[in-house]
Amino acid sequence: MTVRDLESNLQLIANPSRRELLKQLRHAPSKQMQVNSIVDILAQAEQSIETEPVDRKRIAIRLFHVHLPKLMAHGIVEYDSNDGTVRYQPQDGIEEVLDALSAPLPEPTVNSGR
Repeated sequence: MTVRDLESNLQLIANPSRRELLKQLRHAPSKQMQVNSIVDILAQAEQSIETEPVDRKRIAIRLFHVHLPKLMAHGIVEYDSNDGTVRYQPQDGIEEVLDALSAPLPEPTVNSGR
């Protein structure tokens, strides 16, 4: 993966909603989900960090007008408007970055000062 590819992939998954969307799609049966389920998951994720109730309509609008178009433009997801499903299209570069982000951090080493 080139530095340019890495930067592009990092920009694509810089948004927490897109990361959550891709995480869910990666682990979904047949790597696809219904749009309503995605909105539910994104609302739950957002609600976990917000003190005010989240607006599902706003989340759905951002999904359709921001997140899906951006991911579709890079060939990472396909959206079928006939049945309302989003399908993940694995790509090596994105997979590498997502795996690195989800890997456990190494245990810190203690320097004894010697």
